Amino acid sequence: MDRTLQKRVTFVFGIILAVAMALSLVLPLLSQNAGLHTQAIPTDQPTPTPLPQIQDVSDINFDESYLHPSGLYTVAVPSEWTVANSYANFNEAQVSIEHAPSNSITEVRVMDADMPLEAVEDLDNLFTSGWLESSWRSFASWEETNRFVEDGEHIMSFNLELNNRNFIARQKAWFDDDWTYIVRVITPDLGSDMLLFVLDGVSDSLEPNAQFADTPISWSSYFDDTTRHIIRYPQDFSVTDSAVGAPATIVGDGIAMRVETIAGAISDESAAQDWVTSWRSDAEIQTVEPVESDGYTGYLVSYSLMTLDGESEAGLAMILNGSNEQVHVANMQVANESNDLLDDTAFPDGNAYREIIETFTVLPDTAVATAE
Repeated sequence: MDRTLQKRVTFVFGIILAVAMALSLVLPLLSQNAGLHTQAIPTDQPTPTPLPQIQDVSDINFDESYLHPSGLYTVAVPSEWTVANSYANFNEAQVSIEHAPSNSITEVRVMDADMPLEAVEDLDNLFTSGWLESSWRSFASWEETNRFVEDGEHIMSFNLELNNRNFIARQKAWFDDDWTYIVRVITPDLGSDMLLFVLDGVSDSLEPNAQFADTPISWSSYFDDTTRHIIRYPQDFSVTDSAVGAPATIVGDGIAMRVETIAGAISDESAAQDWVTSWRSDAEIQTVEPVESDGYTGYLVSYSLMTLDGESEAGLAMILNGSNEQVHVANMQVANESNDLLDDTAFPDGNAYREIIETFTVLPDTAVATAE
């Protein structure tokens, strides 16, 4: 090979080598940039499968009545719906009722609005953005689409989103001298017919037990579906012994109550005293007062006892004449208490014993009420 050809070959080889080195540096960068570009392209979210909705709302009835564990109200549970959970706190007693196949839920609230309400329009002051934000906290997003007043009810509509599904909701609210009432139904966006039907049915069925309006919302209740009697008590009390139609025992801090029915009737104060002394012959009667509770008449009897250890114990019995020759009795004993439990002056901070025992009453036999 002559010298000129050799120089040309060497020059071409050098160019090829330089290009190869340059490509070795550039290609990885291009590859990375291509990868970054690919990651930046959003992928389509899977479309959720539509949930089955109740097509014929005439199949829904409101025959089952549910008694909230607080005892404050009864409300209908639509057929094929079930009670999911309930609670009560210092200003609200709520129950959630769900229709799992359609992913729908109904919420019922009885609450103390803790603000002056004179007209239904005043409920605008309750349903602020902060209140709504808290009530919709389990959803990814929400928006209010309408609010208006119709036939004495405050009505609101909403759009919501959760888990890439769209939901709709409507809420009815109204109030009386005791409480504010809120019923809300949430369904997938294809369930508008069911939403409106269930909202009307549940709202129309809500029946407050107004006789408890002056007692704390947070209290619990014991209700016997056979005898129909009910009593409310603080949440830290517990039912230790009960069976449908049989006596029940409820205990708290230093307090024990027995709730039961007996045969016969209590016709006068003397008969009321005789019942107490027949229950405990060593009971010393202190005060007897006639009472009337939701149409049932009877007597409150306070008494004193001594324990086997010589400690004082005070007692208070509510004795109500019921129907079918039945007498309903709530009998309370308070340990280490010597005051007359009907002497309100002995309890300057409020007579909690009387407040508890006077919640004892009998609910109307209009529907089967079932508490959790």
